[in-house]
Amino acid sequence: MESVASSRSEEEAQISEALNKLKHLAHRMKENPSDFGEQDSMFVQELVFHLQSLHEECVKLRETFETETINASALRYHLYYLPTQIQREIKASVRAARESNTSRIQSLEDTLTQIEQNMTEMKDRLQSVDKENIQLHPQRDKFQERHEEVVTHLNQTMQEKASKQILLNDTRDQLREAHQTRHQNAMTSFPDT
Repeated sequence: MESVASSRSEEEAQISEALNKLKHLAHRMKENPSDFGEQDSMFVQELVFHLQSLHEECVKLRETFETETINASALRYHLYYLPTQIQREIKASVRAARESNTSRIQSLEDTLTQIEQNMTEMKDRLQSVDKENIQLHPQRDKFQERHEEVVTHLNQTMQEKASKQILLNDTRDQLREAHQTRHQNAMTSFPDT
């Protein structure tokens, strides 16, 4: 970087010196026009103008070159270090995903184990209930038979009661009719006086 700066200052010094000499020559040509022709004077002035333009363009190019060099250096830095950084980030993401998956898998395995235990308990309970049902079948059959007997007896009792109620109603109707007939007979046998 120092050699670029020193060569640049040497070039600027040389260009500046050449411009000064040309300016001096142009001044002398104006003062002593007899030694030089008008065409020579214009040529030197034109040369001075083009050299100044060229010098300004060189300065701009150097500044652009320095900017591009700095940008290229930054890009080289990123090109060198970014792959490693990206690789670290990828590894960290993969590790985090694996840990997350591991904890989720463990949670699911725990849930599955609990479900299997519940199923085993339910099977044991089902077997116990089945045994109780088998033991209770004779008792259920006895209760069912007794129930049928009670219902049959109740039906017979209700039927007897209904028959007696009908007989009672018929007897009451007959008594009423007999009573009315007697009352009518008594009324016909005793005319109104």
